[in-house]
Amino acid sequence: PTGEGKIWDGVKVARNSLIGSYVPFIWMGAEERGLAVFGENDRGWIESPSVPCQELTRNGDNLTLQLNLVSGPVTITEPREITIGFQATPVKPMPSDWRLWSAAPKYYVTKPGVPAYSFIGSCYTWGALQPCLEVYPRNGDLSIWDKLAETRKTGKIDQSFFEAWLKGYPQPETPEMEKLYRAEINAGFYTAAGQPPQILSYTNARGVRFDTPEGQTFINEWDRELFPTRNWPQGAEGVAYDLDPVESFRDYAMWYYKKMLDTYLDDIYWDDVFLQSNFNTVDTEAYQLPDGTIQPSCGLWNMRELIRRTAVLDAEEGKAAYNQDHMTNTALSPILAFARSVLEWEDYVGDKDFQDRGWSREALRTESIGRQFGCVPFGLVSGPDVIKEGDDKAKKEWAGRTFSGVMLTHEVKTFIRLPDLQRGLRLLWDFGYGTPETQVWNYWQKDYPIDLQGGETSSIVVSKPDRAIVVVCDWGNGGTFNLRPLKALGLGSPFTARDLESGQALSVNGDTVAFDLKKHDFKIILLEKQSAPGAVK
Repeated sequence: PTGEGKIWDGVKVARNSLIGSYVPFIWMGAEERGLAVFGENDRGWIESPSVPCQELTRNGDNLTLQLNLVSGPVTITEPREITIGFQATPVKPMPSDWRLWSAAPKYYVTKPGVPAYSFIGSCYTWGALQPCLEVYPRNGDLSIWDKLAETRKTGKIDQSFFEAWLKGYPQPETPEMEKLYRAEINAGFYTAAGQPPQILSYTNARGVRFDTPEGQTFINEWDRELFPTRNWPQGAEGVAYDLDPVESFRDYAMWYYKKMLDTYLDDIYWDDVFLQSNFNTVDTEAYQLPDGTIQPSCGLWNMRELIRRTAVLDAEEGKAAYNQDHMTNTALSPILAFARSVLEWEDYVGDKDFQDRGWSREALRTESIGRQFGCVPFGLVSGPDVIKEGDDKAKKEWAGRTFSGVMLTHEVKTFIRLPDLQRGLRLLWDFGYGTPETQVWNYWQKDYPIDLQGGETSSIVVSKPDRAIVVVCDWGNGGTFNLRPLKALGLGSPFTARDLESGQALSVNGDTVAFDLKKHDFKIILLEKQSAPGAVK
C-alpha cells in the first residue's frame, strides 16, 4: 500500500481457519527483487490481542516488515521454538531459452530442442477412476502407461487395447460415464500419438482417494481434519482439496511418479498448490490454544517438500525438470523454488475481455510473470477457448484477442490455441525474440526505452540494431496513442513505423508515432531506421 508510517498489518488479510492476526506468507518487493517471510503458524510467538503479529511501515524510501514475536511483557519459564523462513526473490534464474518455450506444439512450437509442452489434463486421461484424486490407474494396472509409451514411440493407437481398457471399468456404468471415460482416455492416447517433445501429466497435490488400501492405512496422516471420515465406499470420490502431502504420502507419490517418468511421461503437473489448514496436532505444527481450540498449520513445508522431492527425482532420472505448479492464485516462493513453470488465471471464466476479469497489471506482475521464482509462466485461458452452440462466437473470439495482447506484453504462454497469440508470437520469434540477437524491455522497467502516451497500457519492446518491435495492449477505453522511441533504443531519426499484422504504414511525425487502438485491443509495431538494410517482411 501507499502512504507513510504504518501502512499494513496482518489483521487486514482475509483468512480461512487461522486464529489471530498471523499471516503464513508475506512477500514484499517488485518484479526483479523482493523478500518473502513465511511459516506454518504462530507457534511459539507471544501475542497480544492489541498488537498484530506482522506490520509494514514506510519511512520515505525504506519499507520495514516488523515481526512482533513478543508483543508484550511476559515471563518465559521454558524454552520456545519459533520457525520462520526468509527467502530473497528471484529464487533462481529463468531458463536461458525461456522466451522460446511453448505449449500445444501443434500451434506454438518454436524450434527443435526447445521445451514444447503437451498436457494430459486429468487423472482420467491416464486411466484413473477419478479425475483428480489419484497417482495410479484403475486397480493399479500400469499396462495403460506402457501402452501410452508405446503410442508415443510409434505414433499409433492400439485400438483393441483401448476398447478392452474401457470395458474394465466397474459395472454398471451410466452411458454418460462411459462416454466421459472414452473421451478422456482417447485424449490421453491422442496426445501421445502426436509424439510431442514433452508431456506433462495431471496430478492433484491436494487430492486423494481414501477407499484404497493406501488411503485407508494413512488416512489419519493424509487428511487435514483431526477426525476424518473413514467410510469410503469402493471407487467413491475422496477429497479434492484436503490432502496434506506429508512424508508418507510423498513416498507413495514418488514411487508412482517414477513409474510415470519411466514410461510415457516427462514431468508432473500439480493442481491446487496452495496453503490449506491442517488440524492434526500429532503430525503437524498445529497446536491447542489455551481455550481448547486448535490453531492449524498451513501445510507450507509439506507442499514445498513434495515439489522439491520431485525435482530431485527428475535429476535422478536424468529428466530436464519441466514440472509445473498450478498455483491457484498463490505465488509462494518457497514452493515455486523447485518448480520450472507455473500455471495461473483459472478464475473468471466466460466471454469477458481479459481486462474486465478482475486482474490488474500489478497482480499479473506480482503473481503471473514467473520472474520472482525462475518459473516459465503459463496462463489458463478460460472461456474464449471453447465455443459451443448458442455462444456469441464473435464476443468469445474478441475475448481471445484480449487474452493474446495481455499474454504478449507480459510474456505469458498458454496451452490453448489463440490465433492472435499464435500470429503475434510467430512475428516476434521470426524477429529473433528469445535469442541472444535481441534485447527485451518490459514496460515496468525504469530504463524502458519508449515514451508511450494516450491511456493505460501494457507493452513490450524487442530490439536489435536499427530496428525494434513494440507490442502495445490497451487497458483503458482505447483511443489515439503516441509512441516516442528514447535514446536508449538507438533508432535515431528518421525512422519508419508499420503495423506488422496488417502491413499498413503508421504516421510518424518527427520522433513520434501516432496510432489508434480499440478498447482492450493490441498492436504489433515495427520501428525501423530508414537507412537500415534488410527490412522485416
